[in-house]
Amino acid sequence: MPSRAYGWRKDGTLDPIESEVLRGVVDQVLEGKSTRQIVMDLNRRGVKTATGREWAITPLKRMLLHPRMIGMQQDSKGRVSKWRDENRVPLLEREKWERVRAQLAPTAARVASAPKRAREAWLTGIARCGACGGPMTSKGQPERPRGYACREVGPGHVHIDAGIVEDAVLGMMLDRVAEHGAELAPRITFWSTVAGVDEQIRDAERRQNMLASEFAAGGITQAAFEAGTAAASARLDELRARRGEVAESAPMSEMTPVDAARMWQNLTNRARLGFARLLLASVTVHPAAAGKTGADRLDVEWVEPFPLDAVAFAWGGMRGSLPVVA
Repeated sequence: MPSRAYGWRKDGTLDPIESEVLRGVVDQVLEGKSTRQIVMDLNRRGVKTATGREWAITPLKRMLLHPRMIGMQQDSKGRVSKWRDENRVPLLEREKWERVRAQLAPTAARVASAPKRAREAWLTGIARCGACGGPMTSKGQPERPRGYACREVGPGHVHIDAGIVEDAVLGMMLDRVAEHGAELAPRITFWSTVAGVDEQIRDAERRQNMLASEFAAGGITQAAFEAGTAAASARLDELRARRGEVAESAPMSEMTPVDAARMWQNLTNRARLGFARLLLASVTVHPAAAGKTGADRLDVEWVEPFPLDAVAFAWGGMRGSLPVVA
């Protein structure tokens, strides 16, 4: 191996100290702690990266999202390869890693600060140009339909109407979710039970306590503490009210394509982007050709295996971004 990733020795075995630090970081992410807070904590404790430097937010996120965490390789486009990393011991089980990916989805603040057209484009970061393999971004003008276009300019690079590609991909996504409806139903139902809501309440209380600890340690400002505390209190009130209504909710016995479509209609743009990234590794859009339109121009690469627990975790309302379907 030409270089050493944090958490592993050069021979690919786990470093006992660094791997425990990394697992602790994962647990903090799943508890709702921000990467900024985690980085500040690591640097305050004097924990160094594999190169002996201080931690920064972007490299930490890149490390947590790298497939090496589950013993898989990464392809040239940054996606999970089909091949295992035989030279490296996995640090996490896939289900937990998928929850980390869901937790690190774009925040409301980042989405709110983006241009409106970019917020509408839930295939951002997923759509790829079939000519060069490069990323496609949302493009459009007030008088023209919104579209996805390759960042590279010149003959051969792809531009496609956003409605065409989004409608085609959405249909495939909803069908795929429905294919796993029997397996998803009991997992989703859990988050509608007293035990599931209680778990969400405990999670919200942990976040509230963590805010107090961070404020006491000087890690966040008073304004951030007050805003976070108000949001956590509102979340707790919502969950406690929901707990009192659980007995009236019918358990979910199966999930049909109609259920999946209704769920999608209720999602915010932020939640649509996060949900799409749980299911889609990439969508390659090929140049237009005779007789090929819509889905015929697309190659969809799915996240494999289907992330049952991550989808149920997100849909079940643990993060409050996706609705519970009863």
